Amino acid sequence: EVVALRRVDGSDIPIDELPIMKVIRNGESVLADEVVIHLPDGREITTLINARPVYGEDGSPKSIIATIQDITPLEDMKRQRVEFLGNLGHELRTPLTAIKGSVATILGSPYQIDPAETRQFLRVIDEQADRMRNLINDLVDMTQVESGTLSVTPEPTDVESLLDQAREAHNLEGSDDSVEVHLAAALPMVMVDRWRILQVLGNLIADVSRYSPRSSTIRVSALPEEVCVAITVDSECGGAPGTRTPERLKSLSRTSEEFAGKSKGMDGLGFAICEGIVEAHGGRISAERIAGRPSRFTFTIPAVDDAAHVAQEDSAQSPPARGIREGQARILAIGENLETGRYIRDTLLQAGLIAVVAGDLDEAERLIEEQKPHVVLLEPAPSWADGFETLARIGTITDAPVILVVGHGWDQQIGRAFELGAFDYIAKPFTSTELLARIDVALRRRSVASRKEPSGPYRYGDLVIDYVEREVTVSGRPVHLTATQYKLLVELSVAGGRVLTHERLLRLVWGPLHTGDSRVVRTCVKELRHKLGDDAAHPTYIFTESGVGYRMTKPSMGTGNSQREMP
Repeated sequence: EVVALRRVDGSDIPIDELPIMKVIRNGESVLADEVVIHLPDGREITTLINARPVYGEDGSPKSIIATIQDITPLEDMKRQRVEFLGNLGHELRTPLTAIKGSVATILGSPYQIDPAETRQFLRVIDEQADRMRNLINDLVDMTQVESGTLSVTPEPTDVESLLDQAREAHNLEGSDDSVEVHLAAALPMVMVDRWRILQVLGNLIADVSRYSPRSSTIRVSALPEEVCVAITVDSECGGAPGTRTPERLKSLSRTSEEFAGKSKGMDGLGFAICEGIVEAHGGRISAERIAGRPSRFTFTIPAVDDAAHVAQEDSAQSPPARGIREGQARILAIGENLETGRYIRDTLLQAGLIAVVAGDLDEAERLIEEQKPHVVLLEPAPSWADGFETLARIGTITDAPVILVVGHGWDQQIGRAFELGAFDYIAKPFTSTELLARIDVALRRRSVASRKEPSGPYRYGDLVIDYVEREVTVSGRPVHLTATQYKLLVELSVAGGRVLTHERLLRLVWGPLHTGDSRVVRTCVKELRHKLGDDAAHPTYIFTESGVGYRMTKPSMGTGNSQREMP
């Protein structure tokens, strides 16, 4: 079994005509040469090869610099766009055909048409024109999402009135389904662009309704989640939680094959727009599916920081800088991409933040020690051996929230990044509004966490947790934990004596969108016990409440651990 190299047209490439051989033989540079690598297992990898000689002082070639880029994902994107345009043409052709047919009937009839029949034709024209207008509006929104130019104008908004308006809008469409709104007590106001969030709610309610039996009840619920409010849309017929599979919604190509409704084939476009709108607010959105169909959606939007809101009204600050106290927050941006770094720096400076930029990891470590940043923006560079190793390394030297700045291909690996302690991520291209919204959420999350953590250490037996220094020791021996393991240990120890359910631990440690899969918690507890030297069969520190969750013993008296109140 051998690897075959072919051109895009399928012809074989002789060894002496390989791009690198041309450089060796003739000393000529090779630019953007496409080569398809055929592997023995049948897979094909489309690559783009660039190579050039490096000359010494005497003018003779001394070495060769070559880059081989896997552009298979780009080919897939090209195919998806072709499919998308095909679906778009079909969706536009359908209402256009109805309009053209109605007009032709009215104008071409050889006899006088009954006025009632004429009104019916005009009603069809009006409905189909609205359908075309909505499709075109979606295309405009999608273009802004894809180019990173989608902007929002957030303002303090009451959650109850927002959800009531979404319910009324759904009822006005004449649906057989009813919408019930369930609100947690003492919900904070949210900072959102009201019209845009209503657009998201309308899309999600309509989709859950589409896949539910007639006359179902659609539930829209809202719960506070630290500095955010989590809104969930699902149906009373959504199925058993154990059959649900959470997933993200980011895909332009999700058209008729994955999200097709009873009469529509452009749902994937609507979902991509929903995600773009939510992310522009600094939130996240996820779906849970049954038998390949969406059944439950959850998205987060930022809650209003009351103190910051008062300050904003007094000083007439612009919306993107909400919740951030000018001149106090230090943001460290790490990455080798000069263009991205310059854009981030300019955005931060315009928002009144202190911007610190590091081009490599050594410089970043020095700046973390000197500047003590409040938030870290990390863009893994291709020259770094392992972006995950870099993330873990950053997490061991600072407790600042780390937001990953990622490009194409990283969205499939975000789950592992969260396990290693990443607070959030932002995908390129992004707008200044989205960047500042994510930083705002991270700053307020850190502020809430610092107010809740106890000042004194946790002590029980040989285990000591120093919350101030973020150090864990057993019998005086340091225990090295990942950011996620440490956070889990903190939540259990602070609640000492009380059981924390799997669901609550998922929300506290992994965030509001990581719900339903308790295996994540079990795996982390297993690893944590191993590092603490705790025996699951005869535990000393972490106890299992079968089918419920976990608890730790109350700490020794006088540790100051009782200073934190559990929400």
